[in-house]
Amino acid sequence: EELRKEGASRLEGRREVPRALSEVAMATSLADVLREELRKEGVKLWLPPFSPSVAPGVAAGNEFPALAEKYAKRLAKDLGQVTGALEDLRQHALLKLREKTRVTVLGKVLGGGPLAAGRQELRVELCSGMTGGEALTTLSAHLSDLAGATQQLRAIASGRVLAAGAETLEQQGWLSDLSRQGQPLRVLLVRSGPVKSTSSEAADPVSGAAPASSSAASAQAAQTAAAPAPVCPVARIREAAEHLTAQGFGDFELFDAATGKLVPVPPAARQALITAIALHARGRELLSERGCGGVGGGGAEGGGEAAAATAALEFLAEADRCFERCEAAGAGALLGQIDNFGQLQLDICWAYALLGDTDHLPDAEKRLQVAERMINRQVTPFFMSVAEGKAKQGSTVDPQVLPSVKLWLLRGIARRCRGDAAGARADLQKADLFIRALQVDVTALEGLLVLGASRVQAVAALRRCGGDVEQAAAALLAAAPRRELARMERTAQRKFGTTLDGSYVDSALVSQLTGMGFDEKAAVKALKRSNNDVGVALDLVQKSADSNAPVDELALCSLISLGFDQGRAERALREAGPGGFEQAHAKLTAEPALVEGARMCDKGHELIAYTRPADKSGSNICDECGREEILPPEEIRRCAVCDFDLCLQCYELRGTGSSKRPADQPAPEDGKTRRKIDKDADAAAAAARETAEAQERAREEAREVVWRELGRCLRRGDIEDEVAGVELHEEDALLQQHLSSL
Repeated sequence: EELRKEGASRLEGRREVPRALSEVAMATSLADVLREELRKEGVKLWLPPFSPSVAPGVAAGNEFPALAEKYAKRLAKDLGQVTGALEDLRQHALLKLREKTRVTVLGKVLGGGPLAAGRQELRVELCSGMTGGEALTTLSAHLSDLAGATQQLRAIASGRVLAAGAETLEQQGWLSDLSRQGQPLRVLLVRSGPVKSTSSEAADPVSGAAPASSSAASAQAAQTAAAPAPVCPVARIREAAEHLTAQGFGDFELFDAATGKLVPVPPAARQALITAIALHARGRELLSERGCGGVGGGGAEGGGEAAAATAALEFLAEADRCFERCEAAGAGALLGQIDNFGQLQLDICWAYALLGDTDHLPDAEKRLQVAERMINRQVTPFFMSVAEGKAKQGSTVDPQVLPSVKLWLLRGIARRCRGDAAGARADLQKADLFIRALQVDVTALEGLLVLGASRVQAVAALRRCGGDVEQAAAALLAAAPRRELARMERTAQRKFGTTLDGSYVDSALVSQLTGMGFDEKAAVKALKRSNNDVGVALDLVQKSADSNAPVDELALCSLISLGFDQGRAERALREAGPGGFEQAHAKLTAEPALVEGARMCDKGHELIAYTRPADKSGSNICDECGREEILPPEEIRRCAVCDFDLCLQCYELRGTGSSKRPADQPAPEDGKTRRKIDKDADAAAAAARETAEAQERAREEAREVVWRELGRCLRRGDIEDEVAGVELHEEDALLQQHLSSL
């Protein structure tokens, strides 16, 4: 009996196996059928409205049940089976998508307050499709889990600050793990203290905060997302600086530290370039604000250098981002001519060195290569060879070698971190040789300080003069008149304005033309039109003088009485010369009649509506009122034949010979029409005043932010001396630290 029962059980087991296999086959077949249906209809289960986010494991969206019901009816299948098969397909798609878009962040935490359990690193999985605001919200939520409070957070990767706006991580260079061969993205997380936030606070328009959508975000991340996302103060300063320079230079002024002359900037790149230089100046100032503590302390709490580097790195990274935008706007050639961009690369690497941060070594090496190319364009191999010879003889060398010294020091540190002991030793020893040669005699320094020079000015003067105290004293005494002359040159540049190609009018050429007896205003106007070509300008001012020559009054009255416009009649008589009434009359008769409402240039050509292309450098100038810097999208009226421009205000006031009233302004028919016109004019004027007041308030707010945060570093007039007179104490300490370990 027992054997019989056992045999029956075995038979049932054999019958169950085919039934289970048939169910699997049926499910597989159903999945294939559904996959084909989805492909035909272009349905993507991993996107809304079928999936609320790309995180695997999240519940299906609102439209998912309706989709399952539709396919169940179409295929005549059980609704439960169809729903299960669609859910399997959806989860499979989300998993595949997650592998393609996953960004694993390995964050090194800097800033105020210790983490729980002494942890200084944070590992979080994000999605490359998340916005910067969502990513910062997620990272801040994880820091809150560890530290017990909501954090204000800035994230820096490869020397760039993550913007808390609508741009995705991928758009900001935070690519998926697949692009890095599975390696995590190393990020510096700069945090400040706890932030109090309430549900009543409005969302910040800058941050672009949105709920976190990564599987790595906890429930607390969703709560944090309801509050405003952390806003980087550097971003607010950048926006304020850009606002002030939107229509011009605002409160900013760029001039060459070597010549003292104002530097022309292409309009499309003006905002980005000025903002980059301003943020870089603030970052350099923060780097110099050292506290106590050893050089190169790696932790966020490990000394004044680390704290200064942490604060400075935000400004330096944002400045680098602005320089990139400047290059994209067509000012790449200008970046190659100025020292600021190459110096910025060295300053970012210097901040890495002060933090002891080897995670960003690849980024530092790329920046050092950029800095080396910039330095090689500024100093010749012959100059460096002569300077090295002087250094070996114990003489003081020119401060132009300072960028190279910093490059050798930082490259030596990078090579040591890579394990290249020989290369590191060569670079560090070379840096050590030049640092010794840049030292100045203390007695000579004190003698220059007595003359009233600052310490950096005295050190810079001694280096430029090879350590000769008498030459340095003479140079310092001559510096004040030279700076006053440069200031006067900048005043003249501001007065005369810019040419059509955006460069400043050459004041020396203005003096040359006025010395020939021409009017200064006419000379400046001609130089603007000729882009400082004195030959073309001379021809223009001569033609202008001829066009103002007196004409025969009797002949002019005769032509006017015949119905010709006075301006055209004067032009025809000047072209015909003395006694040329008949010739002038014939010319005027042959010309086409004036169009009703049309306005002409001085030579009788019709003025056409014109807007300067946004990608074209320079600006337009009104030939009537002299208004300058007319930039797109403002429209003007232009005669291309004569290169004659009028702003709209002067165009409306310009007579036509046929009607003094503008063509687009009809004559009032009665009192009711007149009252309506007056009422509309009053409303337009009130709206214009309101707009102007709002713009002025915005400018004042921007000006307050900029001068509060950047004022001290922007007011300096001795930037050249500041660079040339740096005393290299921190550099020498870091150099000896790394040399001693080789």
